[in-house]
Amino acid sequence: MNKYTELSDFEINKKVADLIGATPFPFGSTDYRRSAVSGCESAIIIRSPRKVGSFDACNNPTDAMPIIIENKISLLAGDSNFWCARYGEWNILPCPSGIGFIEKAQVINDSPYRAAMELFLLMKDAERETNT
Repeated sequence: MNKYTELSDFEINKKVADLIGATPFPFGSTDYRRSAVSGCESAIIIRSPRKVGSFDACNNPTDAMPIIIENKISLLAGDSNFWCARYGEWNILPCPSGIGFIEKAQVINDSPYRAAMELFLLMKDAERETNT
């Protein structure tokens, strides 16, 4: 079950940022702050190995695509305005780190980047469960 569908883009962005090694910016902050730019309210302000500034992996391809590519997530357009994010083959899908198998590793959403970020979080959850 996808436990991330009920979270806001802001909350998903925070979880993704933590997993890619980002920290809240400015230095010394303990919580991620929302972007003050109008129209970018789901973005958070981060410091990471790749960038310092606004991060919105749920909506911004510049933030989402490196994660999608590194984790071999595929994006497929659906018939009626929806997107499917998938990992690997359709039947039984091996995880990239060799942690075992995820059945039907896919997420469907109106936003392709949001779907991919939910799938990324589910893949990381499966990886942690296998390693414990």
